[in-house]
Amino acid sequence: MTKKTKSIIGWVLSGFIAALFIFSAFGKLSGSAEVMEGFQKFGLNDTHRIGIGITELLCIILFLIPRTGILGTLLLVGYMGGTIMAHFQGNLPITLNIIIAIVIGITAYIRFPELGSRLFGK
Repeated sequence: MTKKTKSIIGWVLSGFIAALFIFSAFGKLSGSAEVMEGFQKFGLNDTHRIGIGITELLCIILFLIPRTGILGTLLLVGYMGGTIMAHFQGNLPITLNIIIAIVIGITAYIRFPELGSRLFGK
């Protein structure tokens, strides 16, 4: 696979992840009925909802900027760990959350070769 192909794949995956998190963040910030119901189920209030929505936006911005992309990756994977734990507590399915975390990791591995060399010794 050429460097250009890897770059294109990395940015396409990054765009997919960004769209997913931006959609999720705006759902939280706008207070959609589905989000409000979910937050009530977990015993969280509006302050939590807004804080989590802003956190999602900040993480995805850091992820998309090449200079801060690795920090954004770490924050997004940590965030997904939190969502997995919340889903465990609420007895909800976690498969999608795990898949998203894996896609974030694969995308970071493609976009940031230095991350792969640090983690896997290449």
